[in-house]
Amino acid sequence: MKILYIDPDIGSREGSYGYYDNIVRALSNQFPASDDPKNTNMVLVHGRGYTTSVDELISQTGFTPDLICFGYGMTNIFRGAVKYQETTIHGIKDCGIPKAMFLNKEYGGSLPAKLDYMNELGIDVGFSYHHDYEQFGKITGIPFEFLPFAVDPNMFKDYEYAGERNDLAFSGGLGHPQPPPTGQGWSHLLRREIVAKGQDPEFTSDWEGVRYDFTNHRHDSDEDYARRLNTAKMWLSTTGPVDIVGTRYYEVMATNTTMLLCNKAKTYWSFDDKGQRLDRKVNVYDNLFEEDKHYVGFETYEEFMDKLRHYKNNEDERLKIVNQAYDHVLANHTWAHRAKKFLNVVGEKFNIK
Repeated sequence: MKILYIDPDIGSREGSYGYYDNIVRALSNQFPASDDPKNTNMVLVHGRGYTTSVDELISQTGFTPDLICFGYGMTNIFRGAVKYQETTIHGIKDCGIPKAMFLNKEYGGSLPAKLDYMNELGIDVGFSYHHDYEQFGKITGIPFEFLPFAVDPNMFKDYEYAGERNDLAFSGGLGHPQPPPTGQGWSHLLRREIVAKGQDPEFTSDWEGVRYDFTNHRHDSDEDYARRLNTAKMWLSTTGPVDIVGTRYYEVMATNTTMLLCNKAKTYWSFDDKGQRLDRKVNVYDNLFEEDKHYVGFETYEEFMDKLRHYKNNEDERLKIVNQAYDHVLANHTWAHRAKKFLNVVGEKFNIK
């Protein structure tokens, strides 16, 4: 299978945006290595804000693809519902070459515009890490496949941290302060409440005897970030904007050192037939992780504190979940797994090898 992979942000992201490159590396690793550019299986096209055509791309690269794939960065050309630095590829919609896209950041008011854009490009199959991916297919008429986030186990692992571990840690953005639907959702408000109370003298007694570290999100290197995950026995995380199960879930589990404490709810952020918010009763962790086996969930600050203290005082129970999560994520949720699924889907759909 020969893939022309178009993504303006390849090679420019690290840390919390590492998934842009991780999927590309994983796809490349599925193909045999070759020093001969004529025998390569994937060609990357960088940059944004240019105008070209399918014929020009093929001529310039000397590469006739079986599939054109648009990476995560391609739907970063939106601010709200408006495109900027737009890349124009003449002839793309009707070029006769199958086209796939990794939909990215289904929030910020831009989802309807991004779905329209997929139809403008003539996308034949979409991939999304959002739990409501089937709804995107109903809106666009384009078949969608669920392709969750994943982890690189060579980067996220036990670094044998020599210091005394904190009982709990959190590092990341706290989301928009506005409540839904203006803000990013209930999970962000819950996370803000926990962090705020951990820093509020009024709640000192709640946190007595708990070693914890809350820091603002750092855009540091992948390795620094991975090593930081090793510094706590439990790691606080919540679903991201529009209740996405983000990369940190997989990365925490892959360290084999820290247990994930994360939000659970009766309903999560979903979408109506126009791409607008419509919460539904769904478990975003279904088919990903099992509660109390791979992670520990909570709905309120009080439940969070109860479970934090329980696992702080019951190390054997904590380690059992840590080990089960580690085995599970290595068996099911690496970027190699995602690359194989992608290639299987497009291979079967378009009858290409």
